[in-house]
Amino acid sequence: MSLKPFILRNRDTLVRAGVRQGCPLSPLLFIMAMEPLACALRQNKLIKGIIPPGNYGKDVKLTMYMDDLTLLVVDNSSIKESLKICERFTVASGMKINKTKSEIMYRNWNDIKINWGLIEQSDSIKVLGVYVGENMKIDNWKAKLPKIQGKLLQWKDRELSLIGKVLVIKTEIISTLAYLASTFPLPHKIMASLRKMMFRFLWGSQHEKLKRDIMYRPLSEGGRNVPNIQIKFKAMFLTPILRVCLNVCPEPIWAPYVKFWLGGRVLKTWKKRVTLHSPFSDKLINIL
Repeated sequence: MSLKPFILRNRDTLVRAGVRQGCPLSPLLFIMAMEPLACALRQNKLIKGIIPPGNYGKDVKLTMYMDDLTLLVVDNSSIKESLKICERFTVASGMKINKTKSEIMYRNWNDIKINWGLIEQSDSIKVLGVYVGENMKIDNWKAKLPKIQGKLLQWKDRELSLIGKVLVIKTEIISTLAYLASTFPLPHKIMASLRKMMFRFLWGSQHEKLKRDIMYRPLSEGGRNVPNIQIKFKAMFLTPILRVCLNVCPEPIWAPYVKFWLGGRVLKTWKKRVTLHSPFSDKLINIL
């Protein structure tokens, strides 16, 4: 996004009022305020980031979403320089790092571990609601099961029709797990547990009066329009990957890594088969 058309040059802009909570302009202004910090971290040559496979030797130093900053650095000097920049940003903006909530995790670390005043985690850290680290695929999904069970129990004693219960499943299960489903594929055991919860909630007991294949069908075909979580969550996970591979959207930061594993010359159309030279290329062709 270019800001040039919106900037008044050679004039002072007086701030006469703040932005109310919920105003759609608020996040845009906050992003503009945080971008100088991100630029300073990216452009500092003393900060060394990780180099993902397929990124042609270019390092990635950080990811940022609103006020949530995640640094991806490889040595102590990079951490020290990053904290210095954050301190200067604090003086300029008034925003300060909350060290009581900031976490650090060392993975394949060659330097001495220094106490930076941050909470040190050994297995995983939470980034935007998702645990990153050891067994992150299973642990993230397992953590969701009790929450889903609790939400369904809140609706259990209400006299809902079957269509009403299907609507509850769509709002309480699908919407709650959509973000996680686009981040990690759904493990088979977790999928079986979710299905069990769903159909027990629908029928009110372990006995199912209709086959699940029929329940998945739309109402016009005699079904009950129950969402098939296996297909739906698989589509949520594959959609952003296929968008990148088929060049139908701007490349996000993880695009080179995905293309490295799936193949640099991915299928341009659904019909044309091409030769790929990266790991799992054959599997990608089979999926498509």
